[in-house]
Amino acid sequence: MRNFLFILAPFLITFFPVFAEPVVEDEDFFVEKFVEGIPRPTSLHFIENDLLVLEKDGNVRLIRNGILQNEPILDVGVNTANERGLLGITSINSTVFLYFTESDLESGDPLGNRIYRYNWNGANLVNSVLIHDLPVNFTIPEHNGGTMVTGLDGTIYAVIGDTNHRGILQNYKEGKFDDTSVILYVDQSGLTIKPSLSENPQDFYHAIGIRNSFGLAIDPITGTLWDTENGPAYFDEINLVEPKFNSGYKIAMGPATSEEKNLLEEKHGYFYSDPEFSWETPVGPTGITFVDSDLFEKYEDFILVGDIHTGTIWKFKLNAERSGLIFEDPQLEDLILNSTEFSDEIIFAKGFFGITDLAFGPDGFLYVASFGDGIIYRILPSNFLIEESDFPQWFKQNVSWWKNNQINDKTFFQSMKYLIEHHVIILSTIPDLNKQTEPLVELFKQNATSWEINRISDQDFKKSIEISIENGLIELDRDKIRCNSFPQERIDLSNCNLMGKDFSNLVILQANLRNSDLSNSNFFSADLRYTDFRHSILIDANLENANLLGSNLADTDLTGAQLSNANLQFTILNNANLEKANLAGVNLRGSILQNADLTGANLQGADLTGAYLVDAQIRNANFDEAITYGCSGCP
Repeated sequence: MRNFLFILAPFLITFFPVFAEPVVEDEDFFVEKFVEGIPRPTSLHFIENDLLVLEKDGNVRLIRNGILQNEPILDVGVNTANERGLLGITSINSTVFLYFTESDLESGDPLGNRIYRYNWNGANLVNSVLIHDLPVNFTIPEHNGGTMVTGLDGTIYAVIGDTNHRGILQNYKEGKFDDTSVILYVDQSGLTIKPSLSENPQDFYHAIGIRNSFGLAIDPITGTLWDTENGPAYFDEINLVEPKFNSGYKIAMGPATSEEKNLLEEKHGYFYSDPEFSWETPVGPTGITFVDSDLFEKYEDFILVGDIHTGTIWKFKLNAERSGLIFEDPQLEDLILNSTEFSDEIIFAKGFFGITDLAFGPDGFLYVASFGDGIIYRILPSNFLIEESDFPQWFKQNVSWWKNNQINDKTFFQSMKYLIEHHVIILSTIPDLNKQTEPLVELFKQNATSWEINRISDQDFKKSIEISIENGLIELDRDKIRCNSFPQERIDLSNCNLMGKDFSNLVILQANLRNSDLSNSNFFSADLRYTDFRHSILIDANLENANLLGSNLADTDLTGAQLSNANLQFTILNNANLEKANLAGVNLRGSILQNADLTGANLQGADLTGAYLVDAQIRNANFDEAITYGCSGCP
């Protein structure tokens, strides 16, 4: 049945109704806030256990171990008018691809919808290379698409809408193959910047006739591509997108009439088929994902789709061949949700503030990007017990003792101080001290008691902790908090006692470790490039296989340190104490070791090409098989 309802369709990602708190309709699952404070998130993408989130305004944010990192890992210049912005992401191993409406740095005007390739080094996206320069409408900022996905065979697909263009790719009789309204095979090599200028643009087109899309997904069983497509004032769609598919726009949206099918009969080698499902009244479908998680076993043959207009996650059961959708509700037998119909059969969750993307994480949970409130939610089974690392189970007993006056205020707040300083309780922010208001001990006790009996959430209790810090109830040693922080890029751990700490396999680029005691610490295979170690103590530290490229180790004490097979290329080791250190096989090319003490050090097989050892102490040092070409001061 096809009953047209003409309404003014709001521009996608700029309009929202009033939303309630999100809720899952299936009582076997529940939704919780995962991370807040991400303005206008557009896309989610997991690389191993790290979650990368795109902000429409051009920032790429990193969530690691459930914590939103303070600074973006990349900031690209984008034009954000209406549907433009930083829109899509996918990856193959450590190679990441981004789709965004690039802007002129001075004027802010759009330059094009572009796809760039980057390398992910565990901390940043680096080495950008332009892969594709796709069209943008300079006056009408709509229908830019932007979603990307990687197929099971490594093929990358990207979608671009019509950008309000009219031509043969929109099923008009005349025009050019101009890279609009297509699902594109991405040329990962970057050799074909504009497919429209290639000898045969159609070699790059998986599908044509796309009005606009914000959702692509690969079936993990069959490897086939599916999309969501956004209609004008009527008919949004879900499509199975076979190679050489014609989605029908601008002749048809939703299931085509007989007359429309005649008009769409084989065009330029592309073939039309009706959508697998249509909404007569547009909901703005966006992210689409196949359920691929053991924790969602009851939905193993389902597709989930989010929408921007109503904040709903829709669920659709696949047929046995996984080539279409099946329903129990007779209203849906025509594969249309008509404007006068409602069916709870296809609603999984609702109440989100405009959904832009869905993604299953490596933990098996479903992650949801909520555009309007800047929150990443996650959905998980009701019977799945998560150990709350911020609040260990025994801490509730402390609250109970305090509530019952078995411990006094001072003892309780001292315990809170210790737990925060040692990151047992992790707060999103540590507010500055402001004693303009009176400490509210009783109010905090009420909040703690409510949390202990599960009447307020962990997040609300953490907010009350932050208020108690601001009002001086908990007096923190901020240096202890800093020194106990999880090591990461550019972290400041100077003047800290870090004896015996385990930093193995961590990425700690450009960190500040000056004047710290790192004796007996383990840096095995750690990435420590360009880190400042000056005046630190590294006695008996394990730096085997560590990457110390360009680091400054001047005036450090490395007595007895294990440095075999480490990369010390271009490092500064002036006045360093390397007595009896194991430097076997170490790359010391171009390093400066002036006045360093290498007495009894083992440099067997080390590469000292171009190194500078003038005035270094090398008595009883082992230089057997060392490469000393161009080395100043080498024996």
